[in-house]
Amino acid sequence: MSDPFDSDRAAFPTRVLPVGRVVDLLRVTHDPKRVDAYRDAMRRGERFPPISVIPIAGRFVIADGHRRFQACRGLGVGEILVEVWPLHALVADLWRQHLRFMRRGSEAVRSLARGRAGRQEAWRFFRHLIDHWIRIARSLWRTVRG
Repeated sequence: MSDPFDSDRAAFPTRVLPVGRVVDLLRVTHDPKRVDAYRDAMRRGERFPPISVIPIAGRFVIADGHRRFQACRGLGVGEILVEVWPLHALVADLWRQHLRFMRRGSEAVRSLARGRAGRQEAWRFFRHLIDHWIRIARSLWRTVRG
């Protein structure tokens, strides 16, 4: 298998790191079906943007690309191409995620006025939101506990 990550798709400097130096704080939050789909695509030779990381205390914490990382790691690779983000890139990414969440939340609230179908749509959004934060909390707890 060739390297599934393409340095030309990175906006910031890249480097090759041992997989053990890359830390995924959200390692148990990933949809196994999507990780498997990425892994299959990697086996077929498809190319992906590098995993985005933030350097912290000699380690590299994943900022973007958790599923791609898990898929690649599942292939047994020893080294991985990463894109090293400066702090402002992480802040900008978190801001974009926040704005996307706020738009989806306001759409869910507006859908409440559309009767039963709208209430079901709003419930799906809020259920997804609650499940998402529960998965993140569990993942962080397991990471802290080892």
